[in-house]
Amino acid sequence: MKKPNYTKSQKKSLLIYSGELVLFSIIFLVLGLLILFQVIKVMDWKRYVFTFLTLIGGLWPIADFIWLLSSQKRRSHNSLMDKCLPLPVPLALIPLDIYILATYGVSGIPDAPNDIFRFGISLPLCYLALVYLFEGIYHYFVPLPGLLEDLAEAEKKDAEEEANKKAASEEKENEPYPEEKSSSEDSSNL
Repeated sequence: MKKPNYTKSQKKSLLIYSGELVLFSIIFLVLGLLILFQVIKVMDWKRYVFTFLTLIGGLWPIADFIWLLSSQKRRSHNSLMDKCLPLPVPLALIPLDIYILATYGVSGIPDAPNDIFRFGISLPLCYLALVYLFEGIYHYFVPLPGLLEDLAEAEKKDAEEEANKKAASEEKENEPYPEEKSSSEDSSNL
């Protein structure tokens, strides 16, 4: 398989995008392990935030996946793998949140066992860390189509602007100076 040749700016953007994914992976892994080993304790307010944030926010990845499947234009600019790999997290956390709310109620969230929240927060973070690490490495070698298209359009626009500036500067250089112009007019009047 022949590796495509990328421009300098495309290589740079691939490295930045992959680096961001790996950075998020490291952050999620550290947070997940700190919560798993109870270095960071899950206090009452964190339980409320976790329950409602994952219940409401967990709908977005599912909706985004459905949107990707239903939109041909969106599918051509995104990776189906990027939308499929994180899906187990909301599909596991939404039922967990419903279970917590059904069993303990809103006022009983602080009474829920600590292990539910400890594992419910740390394991999805560790899973997402692995997903982002994989995606960071994968997208360095197989870039997102939308990323390269945006770069190509930006480079084409920059090249057109540069060509226009160059043409304008050449046009100014070819114009006679005002002194030369007036002297040539004077000689024609004689």
